[in-house]
Parts: sequence; structure tokens; C-alpha cells
Amino acid sequence: MLYQLEKHPAVLFLMYADRRSTEQNNSLILSVRRNSLEDLGIRADIKSTSENTDRGNLQKCRIQGKYAGKVTDVHKGVVYVRLANGVNAVAHSCYDYRMPRKKDGVSFAAIRLDMERGVAVGIIRRIIRQNL
Repeated sequence: MLYQLEKHPAVLFLMYADRRSTEQNNSLILSVRRNSLEDLGIRADIKSTSENTDRGNLQKCRIQGKYAGKVTDVHKGVVYVRLANGVNAVAHSCYDYRMPRKKDGVSFAAIRLDMERGVAVGIIRRIIRQNL
């Protein structure tokens, strides 16, 4: 593992499993510090999975376009959605009377495209399919 981290620190992903859950997460390795075999430090960014997000997929989205997608995470009222065309999206409000949960199918309307972060920003129009 140390040999691979030294060889490609910018493109390798750290796989870890939380002891309380069986879910695995991908994280971007930002830096690796090794003073000795016992002293090893790894700095990772858990929120983003890649340094260069695919801007080509983001060009497929239009402002005021309606898209279907699947909720990947909900954190403090902000809903993260993976759209069917491969674009990551962030929704700050929901027009459905129910709050979307993880793995729900939703209808998403794009308000603006954030090229800096590589995401579409918008609202959730309705929940298509609830994951029970």
C-alpha cells in the first residue's frame, strides 16, 4: 500500500469502512506524509471523490431543465443528487410535501450550473419513487 501511495498519490482513493456501518466511501487523497514506517500521515477529502470533475457532463445540463436522478445523500437540509445523465447536483429546497431520503428517485430542476464545483444547483420538484 505504501508503494502505491508514493507512486500515484493524486489519483488513488482511500477506501475505508466505518465500524458502525458496512458502507464504504471513496475519498480523494490530498497529501501523504511519511517520516518513517511508523509515522505515516494521510490527508483526505471525504466530500469530493475526484480532483477534476467531468465538465463535459455538466455541459449536458441546461438552466431550467428538468432531470430525473437518485438522491445520494441528505445533510442539514441540503440534498445531493446524481442525475441520470451523469451530473452531480445539489438541491437546497424541495417542493414535495415529503422530505427526500437516500436512494429516492426525484425530479430535479436546474437553476444554475456551478462550473467551479462541477455541479448543477437547483430544486427538487417531486419525489418520483420513495425507497422504503
